[in-house]
Amino acid sequence: MPGFLRWCIAVAACLPVIAFAQDADEATEHALAVAGRGQVTEARGLLQPRAEQGDANAQFGLGVLLEGAYKRPGEAALWYRRAAVNGHAAAENNLGALFFEGRGVPRSYEEALRWYRASADRGHSPAQYNYGMMVGRGQGTKADPEEMARWLIRSAEAGHDRAQAQLGRLYLDGVGLAPDVKEAQRWFERSAAQGNLWGQYYLGLHMRRGHAAKRDLTGAIEWFQKAAAQGHILSAYELALSYEMGLGVPSDPARALKFYEDAGGRNHVPSIRRLAEIYTRGELGQPTDTAKAREWGRKLNAAAKVRMPEL
Repeated sequence: MPGFLRWCIAVAACLPVIAFAQDADEATEHALAVAGRGQVTEARGLLQPRAEQGDANAQFGLGVLLEGAYKRPGEAALWYRRAAVNGHAAAENNLGALFFEGRGVPRSYEEALRWYRASADRGHSPAQYNYGMMVGRGQGTKADPEEMARWLIRSAEAGHDRAQAQLGRLYLDGVGLAPDVKEAQRWFERSAAQGNLWGQYYLGLHMRRGHAAKRDLTGAIEWFQKAAAQGHILSAYELALSYEMGLGVPSDPARALKFYEDAGGRNHVPSIRRLAEIYTRGELGQPTDTAKAREWGRKLNAAAKVRMPEL
């Protein structure tokens, strides 16, 4: 399986992108803002009458409220469906997400694919991303990397940050389209600029390796730091390596240890393995510590059973 497809299966890309208040009209946005301030009952009072009168935006908003604040995905699905039948693209996308995850409705990739496609055809960029990823993974249909690429291009061009990061990987690995390292960097840059942690991470790797231009180790560190600040495990690991070996930053054993422990504490196997070595050999300024070495060794055995993101 191509490296990209392994990555997109293992990472959060498996989780569908859902639509929120920005996909509704002003009145519905207001109601959901009221809910965001903790006034859930009042928000429902603003939405329910309009929804029952057939207002698709209110139906969508009520679905968002029921799925989120009330934790009632089954009821949310009913209102998403009503809005979807009325042609509401964001509701179609969110209904597809419920079918994809099997929340409130029986899990069905076929139904997820159908609703994502309906929304994608209306130009809804989150649905274009979701549909493209399902097609690429062969969920509910035969895997088709070229079709995946076409939909991710549409979503990325509409400004969807996750699609931009994924599209960068497609260009980097030549999955579904011809490899092009300059295009890969362009899409990583656009995704990273929007704050997407995967775009930031892959832009950092791209700059460190010098795929499209001269290697920029300092620039790579900046992007790894931004992604790690958002909780990105692989970026924390890259920072640990950088501080240990002095790649783009002065060597700093204490910081290296901190980032190894950050990633290792979240089941990142290479980090855990390195921590076990550090305490076994007494490296990075640490004394030999048999107890800590054994502790990380036990965590290594447990973490090896947990699926983690892959490059």
